[in-house]
Amino acid sequence: MTQSLSILCFGDSLTAGFYHHGLGYHPYAKKLYECLQAAFPTAEFMIEVDGAPGDLVTSPPGSFLSRIQGKCVTKKYDWVIVLGGTNDLGFGNDPDKIYAALQGCWNVVLATGGKVLALTVPECAADSAILDQRRTELNSYILGHQAEQL
Repeated sequence: MTQSLSILCFGDSLTAGFYHHGLGYHPYAKKLYECLQAAFPTAEFMIEVDGAPGDLVTSPPGSFLSRIQGKCVTKKYDWVIVLGGTNDLGFGNDPDKIYAALQGCWNVVLATGGKVLALTVPECAADSAILDQRRTELNSYILGHQAEQL
């Protein structure tokens, strides 16, 4: 019997694969699929990408929560990979508020029985000590989060 795994890569422009100022898109999900197929050649992987450039985790005005609710109502995913908070940090949102909003998104997935892989916010080209400090704070919240299936 072939094993199958349903994965949703969920987030903002980084998940969508935004590069070259939006002139191109190359989602990390493509490489993830290649790596999973190479590691588990007899398994089937169904990977969807839902990356919305410019979207925020905190709402209003962000739509992360409503987007993930919509995805999880229509389909059950074994895993949801969540990458968010980059735009929120850029808009000056507090790391604790971003973290709370991320937890809300994670909880939607967990309530369906799915598992969450919560990614930290990567560095960006902007050279800002304040932004780096706030990103580090948010990432420490994410890395310190403990929950079943997360």
